[in-house]
Amino acid sequence: VRRKLFWMLSAVGKLLVEFIPKLSHDADGLIFQ
Repeated sequence: VRRKLFWMLSAVGKLLVEFIPKLSHDADGLIFQ
């Protein structure tokens, strides 16, 4: 189980373009709360 970080909704674009492609594992998506 991996710890999930919380991000502001305004950061979604940056996460999809910059952060997720650099992960060392497969991303299982974003969860909006």
